[in-house]
Amino acid sequence: MYGKKSAPSAKALSAEIQKADKDLIVFNGTTKSKYLTKHFFNYVLNVGNSIKYNFPKETIVINNPKNILQSANKRLARMRFKARGIPAPMLWLSVKEIPIPEYPVIGRTTYHMKAQGFWFCNTPQEATRAMKQGATHFLKFIKNTREFRAHVFSTVLNPKSSNDYSIGKLSEKRGGVNITGTTIKNHDNGYLFISPMKTDLMVLDQVRYLAKKTMAKFKLHYGGVDIIYSLDNKKAMVLEINTTPCLTDQNSTTIEVYANQILKLLGRNIYG
Repeated sequence: MYGKKSAPSAKALSAEIQKADKDLIVFNGTTKSKYLTKHFFNYVLNVGNSIKYNFPKETIVINNPKNILQSANKRLARMRFKARGIPAPMLWLSVKEIPIPEYPVIGRTTYHMKAQGFWFCNTPQEATRAMKQGATHFLKFIKNTREFRAHVFSTVLNPKSSNDYSIGKLSEKRGGVNITGTTIKNHDNGYLFISPMKTDLMVLDQVRYLAKKTMAKFKLHYGGVDIIYSLDNKKAMVLEINTTPCLTDQNSTTIEVYANQILKLLGRNIYG
């Protein structure tokens, strides 16, 4: 089951799961799909959809829409980080709350993908302009960092703590040969997700633990957690949770990881 933005990745994941386990009967659709009313499902794999749907009690929903809703709204999710004891960059909800010494800050929108809804603000004037253009909150800009994405998966259908999760894949954003900007690190600016370049186990262990803790706090079965590690403060902090990971990159193994981990969660260890 998917939403409009998550449809490409959801369909790719569905095809990969079906390819790996031909004994499964797999349907694709949104909450408005006729399949939902005409068939009984043992499992619903929810990819990025936050619209509520009442399934029979016997149906197991992987990534419940209500839990996705808590993380899809980036503004509210970042407010919940503090409430749930998840380390994250300092958050402000309006320009007037930001002390002058805390600049520069990053303006962000409530819902965003990739570099959309991003403003680097050095002054209150720039932050005010960002709000007029759509920014709904601001984060403290942390310089001198390493940035990671941890793809985290529950190992049980009813996870209760970080011990019920594993890291399926850990990548680090590294600059390629065509860097066009350094403030925001994404594919469009020449950055790549590759294996962590440094083997500092204390750093990687801190990132892995925080990623699993974050998923447990939001009661999600799977997702990508973006984490920065401050080289100055030796501290890991969560930027956001991605419940709609990109699974359409043909040069990446991420889709195989997701299919493998989800099949294992269902007790179908096809990949070995």
